[in-house]
Amino acid sequence: MKRWASCMLVLLLLCGCSVSSSDWAFHFVIYRDHIYELKDSIPADQLQEKLGRIKAYSDHEAAESGNFGSNRFRTGAEVYSIRDIDPQEAIAVVEDGVVYRLQNRGAFGK
Repeated sequence: MKRWASCMLVLLLLCGCSVSSSDWAFHFVIYRDHIYELKDSIPADQLQEKLGRIKAYSDHEAAESGNFGSNRFRTGAEVYSIRDIDPQEAIAVVEDGVVYRLQNRGAFGK
């Protein structure tokens, strides 16, 4: 009986540890099929052209965010290009009056 109870306890612990909903390696935004990692904040005068808005927020790793999806920024946060920086290199997101810079990490899902 003790052996059976021990096995069940181990099994429950292993199953419980494998479920994760928000263990992202970093905060990101998906833009034009590339993943942009949150780096730091920048002054608002660095903003240039509005590129769009965050369309989907998800804190579940298995969720497909698609373009303008994020695991950090809520739906509606504005996405901009940054003065003198190609959007292929970095973009900015404005949320609650703070301007965040995000660096391109490469193609999303590849």
